[in-house]
Amino acid sequence: MMELENLRDQVTAVLCQISKDQLIEVCNLLKCQTEREGSFGDMSRRELMKVIEQKLDEVEKSYKPEDAVQYVKELLSALSGMGAKGDSGEWRDFSRASEAWDKCKELRGEIRALEEKLKMADAAPAQAQSPAPAKISEVTIRREFRISGQIGEGGQRDRLSHTNLLHQIENGLRKGHSESEVVEAVIRAISPGLKLRDMLEIKTDLTLTQLKTILKGHYREDDTSDLYQKLISISQDPKESPQDFLFRAIELKDRLLYISKGKEEEHYGADLVKKKFLRGTSCQPTDHPSSSQRKPQTSSSSTEVQALVSELKAEVAEVKQMVLASLNNNKPQSTRRPTDSVGPRRKRGCKTCQLNGEGDNCTHCFKCGQSGHISRGCRAPRLLQGNDRGPLPRDQQ
Repeated sequence: MMELENLRDQVTAVLCQISKDQLIEVCNLLKCQTEREGSFGDMSRRELMKVIEQKLDEVEKSYKPEDAVQYVKELLSALSGMGAKGDSGEWRDFSRASEAWDKCKELRGEIRALEEKLKMADAAPAQAQSPAPAKISEVTIRREFRISGQIGEGGQRDRLSHTNLLHQIENGLRKGHSESEVVEAVIRAISPGLKLRDMLEIKTDLTLTQLKTILKGHYREDDTSDLYQKLISISQDPKESPQDFLFRAIELKDRLLYISKGKEEEHYGADLVKKKFLRGTSCQPTDHPSSSQRKPQTSSSSTEVQALVSELKAEVAEVKQMVLASLNNNKPQSTRRPTDSVGPRRKRGCKTCQLNGEGDNCTHCFKCGQSGHISRGCRAPRLLQGNDRGPLPRDQQ
């Protein structure tokens, strides 16, 4: 660096000694660039020297130290041999050397660009072959599949039903769990001590299809033929509400459609099952209180369950009204002899006020007609003896 600084000082000293025209020629040969508009002829000597110094600063930054030293040496040699009237041979040699340095600089830039492209090409296959981290993290953070509840004997209300168990199995498969994980979760959900769990834990290579068949036998579930017969012959129990009857029919229909999807079961079409369901829920027994008033429903495919529920609710209200009316009509008649009318209501007031029409405003004693007391505490004898209102009707017979 010291050598380069000394050479720069020598170049500056030589530039101070040459003329303005020679400075302009040096700027053109060095291919100097300036932000000022116009040619180098419009610039002063100081400005021309500043432009040359900026060019040398660029050479010092872009070239290697030894190359920059060689460049400044050749420039100093050319400037020293420059005559007062024109160019010397050494200056022409420097011009050719400067062009060679510029070409060398361009070639080095192209070499660097090619090296970077080669590095990127080598790194691309390595990235393609590397495993994706997203898949690894997805496998590690996935939760273990579990069955909510316990599997007990068939018919226990506090244990899982067959329908609920199948629903949880389907949810596990939709969430991406394998069949082996689902089978293991079902076995863990069986109550300890049951022969079913001991038998399944001993079995090897148990598939999900085999497990479903075993569970169907454990719950004593009906096949599609039995469910179809129940659906076409379904009827409302005497103590069963219309809503419970409808929900039982819907549950039977859905079970039949779900089990019919299995390959080992007899298949029943959805349209056929829906027609039988509508027929079973729309027909009423002949001894039903409102069977004569109820209109038969249509079995169109657009009939909705909500319409059935609304109609059944209206029918329940109608039956309640009929029952209440029949209870009111069948009440036992009273055996007590009705009391005959004994005459008109007794008038208020004393005799005098009654005759004057002021009985309601009378303040006298109703017996004696005196003021100051009431008839309950009156000690005067009654003026009229016997029955004041006459004999009772039964005494007149």
